[in-house]
Amino acid sequence: MATKAKHKDGPISTIRNPFFYVKYGQDKTDMFNAGCTCVVLLSHIRQACGYSNIDKVDLIPINFNDKGVVPLSLMEHSQQYATDYIKDRGHYVLLKISEDEDSVKEYTPLWETEDATRLKGILDAKTSGEKKKAASGKGKKK
Repeated sequence: MATKAKHKDGPISTIRNPFFYVKYGQDKTDMFNAGCTCVVLLSHIRQACGYSNIDKVDLIPINFNDKGVVPLSLMEHSQQYATDYIKDRGHYVLLKISEDEDSVKEYTPLWETEDATRLKGILDAKTSGEKKKAASGKGKKK
């Protein structure tokens, strides 16, 4: 629900209540506020969910069965507000990001359910395609 507020600059604007849900661990769900920069949000999520030992994380919408759904790549927009990428009251899965020697990102769900296993298969298929592109690019450079 949006509320009206007066900014110090004068005009009245609408301020969103940018709360959303993150699924992780043994089918846990926590609510977060997207009203901050992406880098701050991801750091807070890592801490709150107990993954401070993981350097890179991202989110993917829970409706990952849709063919066009991909990770949000929030760190690529680190200084922008997360509200530009996160839907109010949306549901997301926490992902661990690792990169191979060709800088191809590999995503691992940090959510331990049957749905997460299905999500891992979808993400692995996308990663496999990216690895093939990287390998063919290497072959052309030689």
